Amino acid sequence: MRGPIEDSRGVGGYANVVAVVSNPNHPEHREAVEWLEFVTQERVSKFDPAAFDLEAINGQLRSLAQRCWPGEVTTADQQAVLGPILWFLNEARSDGLPLTSAGYLKPAFVKRAMTELGWDDEWISAGRVEVSTPPIRNLREHLQEWKLLRKLKDKLLLTPKGRKLVGDPAALWDFLADQLANPDTDAEKIATPLLVHWELTGDEPPYGLRDQVLQPALHQAGLRTRSGHGEIPLSWATDLYYDINRSLHRLELWEGISWGRSDQKLSDAGVKFLLDVQSRWDGRNV
Repeated sequence: MRGPIEDSRGVGGYANVVAVVSNPNHPEHREAVEWLEFVTQERVSKFDPAAFDLEAINGQLRSLAQRCWPGEVTTADQQAVLGPILWFLNEARSDGLPLTSAGYLKPAFVKRAMTELGWDDEWISAGRVEVSTPPIRNLREHLQEWKLLRKLKDKLLLTPKGRKLVGDPAALWDFLADQLANPDTDAEKIATPLLVHWELTGDEPPYGLRDQVLQPALHQAGLRTRSGHGEIPLSWATDLYYDINRSLHRLELWEGISWGRSDQKLSDAGVKFLLDVQSRWDGRNV
């Protein structure tokens, strides 16, 4: 049979939920159905307590084994995870990247980047203008946030840090793992370990519940609005989730194109990178 539902109070509580949901005459039937549909984000008519997916279970066991024995980080792993970042930094290495008068990357560069990074076929229209090509715009913005690129007059140039790391993928891997392991804000320090844990374990809540899991985690950590009185709005938790998710998707952690979808399987190199990030939390509870 399938495993117990999250927050169903163990095997006994789950057995009770199954019994109540299966009995329309039970006085708590309606309440149990509403709870089950909220937690699983699926209609009760599709809920099958006897379901057992052998292929999925074996996949989870393989994933667990990979997390327990990931192996050493290889040069190929570094190239796989850092591929678009290294490409971008190398393009700026000699004389920088020219910008338009409005401060965007020039259309010819955007088009070439989409093609050479292999993203053309995965984008709904030909990427040419940076402002309407989020894969390129978000990557460039993160490289600036990580202080690997800086804007000077009409160009994007490597910073001293970027110039030092562009030729050393191992050092760049360490730098970016440190960036994710040591975010700037208290909210990110709470939320980032959760998102990394979800990715590694495959236990990410249903799409519509992720912000509703983050919000109480922020409250439990004592975070409040700037006034010090109001609770963190759900919309803030939603924005926080997407901000961290965008940072993760600037790295090639998944099998296939990772910037457009959030339901892909982590690659072996991606698992190694996120385990490395986790190891830098020095025993922080997740």
